[in-house]
Order: sequence, then C-alpha cells, then structure tokens
Amino acid sequence: MSYNDAGEQALLNKGLGLYFYHVPTGREVLFKAFLTAYEDSFQSKWSSERVYGRNDPIHTFQGTERSISLSWDVPAASYKEGKENFINASTLYAMLYPAYKPRMDVEGEKIGIISGAPLVKIKFGNLIIDASATGGGNAGYAHQTAKNAGLLGYLDGLKFSPDLDSGFFDGGEPTTRPPLAPGMASSAPGELIPQTIKLSCNFHVLHSHPLGWQAEDKSLRKEGTQFPYNANIPEPPGPKKPATKGGSTDGTKKPSGDPNDQAAAAKALE
Repeated sequence: MSYNDAGEQALLNKGLGLYFYHVPTGREVLFKAFLTAYEDSFQSKWSSERVYGRNDPIHTFQGTERSISLSWDVPAASYKEGKENFINASTLYAMLYPAYKPRMDVEGEKIGIISGAPLVKIKFGNLIIDASATGGGNAGYAHQTAKNAGLLGYLDGLKFSPDLDSGFFDGGEPTTRPPLAPGMASSAPGELIPQTIKLSCNFHVLHSHPLGWQAEDKSLRKEGTQFPYNANIPEPPGPKKPATKGGSTDGTKKPSGDPNDQAAAAKALE
C-alpha cells in the first residue's frame, strides 16, 4: 500500500479529517479519514396500545433518534507514525470514560465523583457536523473544529483490531544497544505497533437545536433547513406568513398604498 503524504495533508487542510472532541476535558484527536464503512440511521419511535373493539392499535409518536455507525482504518508508513496513531487511538479509548472530581469520604479517604459524562463531538466534512453551527457552509469546513461545529452525542463502545495482514513494527531492540534510526523502530523490547489499526464505533446523536416543522406556515424550524448535511432545504411554495402591524413577519417592508409597490411585493412572494 502506498501513501501520499502531500495528498493526505491537502485533505486535512480542507477540514476533511475525522475529529473527536471530548466535552468534559476539551481534548481532541484527529484521524485521517480512511473510512471503510459509514451508516447514518434515523429511527422514528412510536408506542402502540391495543384497545377493546378497535382493530388497529393506537399509535402515539414519541420521538426520532439518530445514530451513526463508523469504521475507519488508521495506516502508518513508519514506526513513528504508527506510534502517533497508537497514542491517538488510546486517547479515543480514554474518551469513553467520564471526568471525576476528588472528594473526601467520611473516613477521610479521597474518592472520585463523576463531574462530567463522557459526551463527545464528532466532525467529518458535512456528513457529521452540527448544522446549526456552520452558517450554511458558505465559508467551507477547514476553519471549523469539532469543538465549535461537531455533532454532539455519545459512543456506546469502540472496537479496535490490528490488520494482521499488514503486519507490525517490531520495536524489540534491547536498551543496551544503540537506538535505530528515528522513525524506524523503538528501543522497547517486545513492543508491537500495528502498521494499520482498524477502528469502529456507534455514535448516538443528541440533538442540540430545534428540529421539525412550523405548523403555521409549514416551514422548517430554526436551523432545520441545514440539517443534517448542511444542505439548504428550500422554503415551501405558497404564501408566506400574513403581514403584521409595521411590516411582514418575514422581514420585508410592508407594502404602501401605491399600486406599483403592491405589485412588486406580490411578485417578490411568488
């Protein structure tokens, strides 16, 4: 397998890496997005109840849940890069745990109480992003970090698997011998660094902005027009909200008594 460092860096400069942000600590890790699987799932939840004399059960809407399944490879062209990938993966494992605050118990022993649940934010281009924080995506994605534009949620687990066919970097050099060339091997006996790490996770999204539709004018609620992939959904056809005193509800100037002004306003609503 060949690697194009310049091409990979160009993608990262465009903001097309896979970013994870740990909300309790502010730690962030970045992976080059060698995605092998991606699935975005929306499930509408309903409760059903059967009543006497009715053929069909009564269905009551409860909510809509979103989850994302991700799998990606983390390859390395050298021991040094493999070690960095190992550290990033280890940091991601640690993000599955909460933050603790020390506290003295009744016997004077220090104990830890949870002060922050292990919530995370993930960002990958416009496929995994908080649509309410992007401004329509007109300025691109390179300047947006997982902290300010990542999708909020939690990981229900993380799977790690080394690619055995790709092999390992063997760092089993005794410490009494001179170290090998930088980036080629370590001096830690028995150390194995996978050339390629395979990672996968299930991410459950926590919606952080209004979704759904306005009952009055059938338009999407605030930020809903960019959800979920930052693609602007057009306004529905038909008349807008009725005008109110001092102007219209959509921010346009209230038409005057001049027929020409009224015609222009009507044309603008078409």
